[in-house]
Amino acid sequence: MRISNAKKYGVAFFLTLGLMVLVSCWSPDVTQTAESSLQKAQTMAEGMTQKLITQTPQTPRFAQPIDCQLGQDCFILLYPDRDPSPNAVDFGCGRQTYDDHKGTDFAIPDEQAMARGVSVVAAAPGKVLRVRDGVVDKRIQNEADIPTGLIRAGFSAQPPTMDELWQGKFNETILPQNSPALLFWVQVYGVLTGDKMIFNLYNPQGQKVVNNENFANESSKTWIGYVGKKNNPQQPLTPGNWNAEYQLIRGDRTLVKTKKQLQLQ
Repeated sequence: MRISNAKKYGVAFFLTLGLMVLVSCWSPDVTQTAESSLQKAQTMAEGMTQKLITQTPQTPRFAQPIDCQLGQDCFILLYPDRDPSPNAVDFGCGRQTYDDHKGTDFAIPDEQAMARGVSVVAAAPGKVLRVRDGVVDKRIQNEADIPTGLIRAGFSAQPPTMDELWQGKFNETILPQNSPALLFWVQVYGVLTGDKMIFNLYNPQGQKVVNNENFANESSKTWIGYVGKKNNPQQPLTPGNWNAEYQLIRGDRTLVKTKKQLQLQ
C-alpha cells in the first residue's frame, strides 16, 4: 500500500498531538517521566517529518533545448498533442499541434541561420538515450495545423520571392537613393482565411505614405506580403530614415506586430 506524503505528515503530527493529550491526563507523579517521553516523541516526529520532506521529489526544471533567442532567431511551430482521439489539442487547448504529435518543434528563419548552425543543448542533467543524425533538412511543407507568428521582416529594392527569403536574402538596413523602389516585406507562418493584414510605411518626415489593409483570402502555412513606393524622377524617394510597421489581426487579437527601419542614402 502506498501512502501519500500528506498522509505521512499527518501521521507524524497526530502522533505528537496524541502524546501531548496523554501527558495532560497523567497524575503529577508521572508528569516528569511523561514529559521526557513527550520530548523523545517530538524529536522522533520532527525527524520523520524532515526525512519525508527531504525525500519529496522536486519539480523537474528543463532548459530550452536549442541555443537561440525564442521569438527573435527561432520560434516554436508545434507542441505535443494532448488529445488521445483523432482530434488534436496542444497544452493550451489550442491548434499548435497535429494528431499524435509527440514533440515540440523549433524552427529557424532561413538557410543562412541553418548554415551558421544552431546548437542543440541538454534540457536537463541526465543520460542521452537516443540520437538522430542525417535527417534531411526541409522547409515547412505539411498542411498540419500550425501556430501563427513572424518569421522575418525587412526592406528590399525589388519584390522578394519565398525562395529568396528562405535563402536569407534582403537583410539590408541601408539602400542607395537611386534604388528602383523601396519595399517593406514580411514573412509570416500560420495565416488563416480572414486574417487582417495592416501595412504602414512612413517617409523620413514621419508622413504615412502607404497604408494598406486587406484580409487573407485563404489559409497558408507560410505567407509573404509587401508594400512600397517606386523611385521615379517626378517623385524621387527622399533620403533619410524610412519606417514601416505591420500587424496581423485575428478577430480582436493582434497576433503579429513588428516595426522596421531603413536608411536611404
